[in-house]
Parts: sequence; C-alpha cells; structure tokens
Amino acid sequence: MRNKPCKKCGGTGFVQRILWGKRCNVYCTRCNARGEFKKYPDEQKKDRPKMCFARIIGGELQEDLKDIDIFGFLRENGEFVIYGCRDDDQSRFYQGLLNYDKKTGVHGWKTVEDVEEWWKEPDMLLVVSKGDVALC
Repeated sequence: MRNKPCKKCGGTGFVQRILWGKRCNVYCTRCNARGEFKKYPDEQKKDRPKMCFARIIGGELQEDLKDIDIFGFLRENGEFVIYGCRDDDQSRFYQGLLNYDKKTGVHGWKTVEDVEEWWKEPDMLLVVSKGDVALC
C-alpha cells in the first residue's frame, strides 16, 4: 500500500489494493473517490504470444497429424506449442496421437479415450520443432 494525494479532497489517504489477480484498484480512504484501474509494470511489459492455427508439414508427427488444423502459438525460438485443434478435427487429432504413440511407445495408450483423457488434463500441450509447421 502506498499513500498518494487524492485529486478530489486533497488528502493523503490514497492506497492501492490488489483486485482480480495482477490488477490494482486505486481509491481514497478519506472520501472514497476511486481512481482508474492500472496494470502492474511487469504485466505491461509482458507480450502475450499470438494464438493461431497451423498445419504440420514435417517431422515425426507429420504422417499422423497431417491435414489437421492445430491451434497454438509460435515461440520466439521457432517452436510451435500445440494447445489443441479445431472441433471438427478432434477425433482425427486424438487418433493421430494414438498412432504416433503406438510407433514410439512413450505413453502406452491403448484407446482414443486414453489419449483424450490425457490431453484434457490441465496444462497439457505438445511442442513441434522449428520448421515443422506452416501457419494458416
């Protein structure tokens, strides 16, 4: 909390209170005048990646996930982070991941339902190497 002078009453009862995560609300404790909503400086500087659709054009996943519009964002180093796909392509997406796992044996999935259950866990994503995707 920091005291700042109030523009309405001239008092020094201005404080900042954290509301809604990283946003803060400024108000006067003397006359209850509200200031404007602000973002903290660290949140202002942070550039959020732009989400977009892409298609896999190379690499290990190409054979299993070709012709599927995947959804995610491009990292600064050129890797593409997959969050999911179009609703129309979900069954093909899960089947493609199952086929890839049968080749590699990393997760040991048996059915598409196993893949779907794994994929729907919080914070689950895939990373595709640089140059293996084309943005739509």
